[in-house]
Amino acid sequence: MQKQLLAGLIFGFLTCAIGAEEAKVEQRQTIFKKVEKGTESLEILIDHGAMSDVVVKADALSKQIAQLVNLFPEDTRGKGRSSSKIWKNWDDFSARLSRFESAYVQMSNAASNEDSKRVKQAFKLADSSCRSCHMKYRSLW
Repeated sequence: MQKQLLAGLIFGFLTCAIGAEEAKVEQRQTIFKKVEKGTESLEILIDHGAMSDVVVKADALSKQIAQLVNLFPEDTRGKGRSSSKIWKNWDDFSARLSRFESAYVQMSNAASNEDSKRVKQAFKLADSSCRSCHMKYRSLW
């Protein structure tokens, strides 16, 4: 009876640990998808000069991106489409996430000041940050 109880506890613990890993991977994938779609809609808002909407959208995206740094724990290495290079180069990866987040903060600030030139510059920075990180840290399959 004690062996069965111990085996059940171990199985339950492992199931929870695996479930937590999968939850982190799913969370970060969901956030990246939201950021992608949000960025597409943000581009349209910028093109239409809807600066008050840009403020709201860019602020929301920056907050979502800020969550990402906590969604890459070591136990998720090799899960999802993230390259193992992330964990080997954590300082670079986390700095890139920070710059990505900062680009949206800059965009929100520029939009709140109705500075369309700076909004467009921040958008380009966000877009290039996204692309460069994908080139370096996203697995192709």
